[in-house]
Parts: sequence; structure tokens; C-alpha cells
Amino acid sequence: MGFFPVDHVTLEHLKLIGQFSINGHVLFFGGSTAALILWYQDSFRFSCLRNGTRNDTEEQAPEVGKVTFPWDWNIIIILVRMIALSLEPLFLYGLMINEYKKCVEIDKKLGITAIVSRSFLDISYLVLRFHTGFLGNQFRKYRRKLKNKLHAEKKGAASRPTETMASTDPIDSSHSTLVKDLRKYFLHQHLLFDILVFLPIPQVVMLCILLDVRAMKSLKTLQILNIFIFFQYWPRVFQIYLPRKDLGSNHEILGGRLWVLGPLDFFLYIIAGHVLGAFWYCFSIQRTVACWYRACENHDGCVRNSFYYCDHNFGYHSALDDFCPKNMPNAELFDFGVYLDAHQSYILESKNIPQKIFYCFCWGMRNLSSFGSNLRTSNDVWENCFVLCVTIFGLLLFLYYMGNFQIYLQRRITSKSNAEAAKKEEEGINPLKNVSFFTSINLLNYCLSRAY
Repeated sequence: MGFFPVDHVTLEHLKLIGQFSINGHVLFFGGSTAALILWYQDSFRFSCLRNGTRNDTEEQAPEVGKVTFPWDWNIIIILVRMIALSLEPLFLYGLMINEYKKCVEIDKKLGITAIVSRSFLDISYLVLRFHTGFLGNQFRKYRRKLKNKLHAEKKGAASRPTETMASTDPIDSSHSTLVKDLRKYFLHQHLLFDILVFLPIPQVVMLCILLDVRAMKSLKTLQILNIFIFFQYWPRVFQIYLPRKDLGSNHEILGGRLWVLGPLDFFLYIIAGHVLGAFWYCFSIQRTVACWYRACENHDGCVRNSFYYCDHNFGYHSALDDFCPKNMPNAELFDFGVYLDAHQSYILESKNIPQKIFYCFCWGMRNLSSFGSNLRTSNDVWENCFVLCVTIFGLLLFLYYMGNFQIYLQRRITSKSNAEAAKKEEEGINPLKNVSFFTSINLLNYCLSRAY
């Protein structure tokens, strides 16, 4: 006995069949009306055929577990912020040592690349935040809720007595409530926080240095640049942590693709090593300039600010080489500490950008994975603070990834157990046997009542 598809079933087909057929479906008909019950996983839907036309009483339920857009906007935001973090150290790699003239110079091409890339990625992130925060579904639902609330308040105020309306203006009160609710929403979405993070302070400082390297004037200006970049790193990491946390708590939006969080966390670990290597490179330059300052104290005619003028030749290079030697360092004169490797490897005066970046990246990954246990420091306070940051940061990342890995395993075990339980329950229940005759008669009567 054949079975006709739903879209092609007509009254002529029903008259030819003359009885119901079971092929994953149950078909009832009578007179000029046919009721078609379509079985799904845990629910059913029926359609009425009247004069050969389908009249659905319910909308077709969406497929369970189907994701409309599997790559959520949170993942795109995380990727944009990770790329921005990976390009941020270009501000630090733009500085270099001119060993021949004993001065600090800047790579203009790398500096311009850092300014353009950071500005472009910041604008891209703001566009994404505007799209997801102001134009996204969440904001539209929130705005609709506020409009309904405002309409209800106006309607309730209109039904009050005249003296009550005179005492309180419903429009002003409703407007103030709407403004307060919108302010709460924007503060919750961290939009003001994002704007504060995107203050172009590193771009402005780097642009001033590009226009005139002598704008640094002293070692303190270089330290100020490092401070701004360092303190803007933590809010940028926070911008990655928030959407990553949303994906971890609402993992259903990934559609079973929970493994996506693993590469994201690993890439974040790679960026951490890259950032630590960049700061180590910049601190090494500062330590070298500090050694030159110390040498100037014992040398007549040495001008400290001249270390930022590379268009000169003052002739006291031999004194600086004696006080700050590379091949045979003397800790009694000046101890470079953890920056001795950068001082001896000639990486500070190298113009090969890939060589410089990969060497510092390797240093950062090795010491981050070992929690900085192999670093030998000097008695410099800031150097010891840097090593402490490496140790603490490496330990926090280790605990963070171990916790996420345990959560991932627990969710995998839970999902597998739930799937096995659902499969056993589905195998033990035959939906056709559980359809009562009473339900079938009621459905048929409903369709007949709609037909006549």
C-alpha cells in the first residue's frame, strides 16, 4: 500500500486509499476532510485537509539542537580582541638600540603599522559592540519591554483621578524611568568601559615619538609609554574574558561545538607569552639606557639626554662599553639581571622584525610555562616586580586552564549520559502504541468541525 507525501495528498488520493496507512504517520479521513498526524521526536502535529488544501493548526516546531548561526557574535568579538592583543606589542618592538651611536631610535615603519592596526581593530570592535549591543536581538527585546512598561504606566495614570494626575506628571515619571532603565542596560553592557579602554593614548605617544624621537627627552617618558600600554592591557583582557564567560555559561548557542573554547583558550595562552616577551624586550632597552646613565655619572662631558639624539657623535663610546660590556659583564659595575640575555644576543639593535619577535616570544613562552623559576634577577625593584608578574600570571593561567578543562570534561560526560538515557527511553517507547483512541477521535472531530 502506497503512501502519498503530505504536500501531494488530495481527496482523490484518499478515496483511492479508502483506509488509513501507517508509514511513520497515522492518517484519518472522513467525508471531505482528512486529518494527518505527523510524528516527531517527542511531540506531534496534525494538519487538516479540506477540499485538497492544508490548514495547519500549529506551526512546525524547529528541529531540536539546530543552531541558526553557530558562530555566535561573541566568538567574533573574542577573535577581534585577540588579534588586537597580538598586534599591541608592536608599540614596544618599535624601539631599538643604535649600538654604534649609543642612542635609542625608532623603526618608523613598525610604529606606523602599530598605530594603524590598533586604530582599525578598535573601530572594528566598536562597530561589533554597536551591532550586538544597540542593534542586537537582546537590545530590541529590552527596548520592547521598556516600551510596554511605559505604555502601561501611561494607561494606568490616565485611569487615575484628576487630582492624582495633577500631583504627578505621568509622562515625566515614565520618561525618567525609561532613561534610568536604558542607563542600566548600557552600563551592564560595558559600553562606557569600552570607550575608556579605547582612549588612543599609546597612539598619541607613539606619534609624538615618530615626529621627533627627542620628544622622549628622558627615560621617564619611555616608562610612561610602558605604563599606559600595561594598564590598558588588563581591560582588554577583560573584554575577552566577558564574552568567553558568556560562551562557557551558555554553551547551548555553540550547538554542541564546545571544543571551540579549547583553541580560544590556547590562543590566549600564546598571546600571553607574546606580550611578556615584548615587555621583556622594552624593559631590556630601558635597562641598557639606565646603564648608560650610570656610566655618565663617572664620565665628564656626558649628557644624558643625548642618548635620544642619534644624529650626533660625542666620542665617549669607549667609556660606555667599559661600564656596560656585553661579552664579559661585570655585576659589580652594573647587573643586567634577567635582561642580560637580550643584551648579549644583539636582539636590541636588530632590524630584522621577525627575528626579534620570535626570539622574545620564545623567551616569554619558556618562562611563562616554568613560572619564571629559572630567572636570576638583580637588586632592581622594577625588575623583581616584573619577574613576580611573570610567576603569578603563569600560575593563574595554569589554574584557569585546568578549571576550564575539568568543566569541559564534566559537560561531555553529562551530555553523553543524557544522550544515552534519552536513547534508551526512545527505544523502550513506541509512540504509535501510546496514542490513545480517545485522542485520535478528538483530533478527527476537530478537523470535521472545521470542515463543516
